[in-house]
Amino acid sequence: MNSEKLNNLDVVMSSLKDVQRNNLQNNSSDKSQEMRSNIGKILRPIKEGVQINEKDLNQFLEEILSEKQNKKWIKY
Repeated sequence: MNSEKLNNLDVVMSSLKDVQRNNLQNNSSDKSQEMRSNIGKILRPIKEGVQINEKDLNQFLEEILSEKQNKKWIKY
């Protein structure tokens, strides 16, 4: 499901390392900012999907767990 997005992230991170090395030599940070923005664009949908799934899981578990168990689950 997210494996393709994460593979793209690996490629972007590798590129970021190269850009950072070049920026240190050239004293430039424009490319780094652009790469960070790209990383955010890749991670944002993944993060939102995880949050939605977590909310659904919490609602499901709230129905089947006791109040004490649910508190421990939410704390976890």
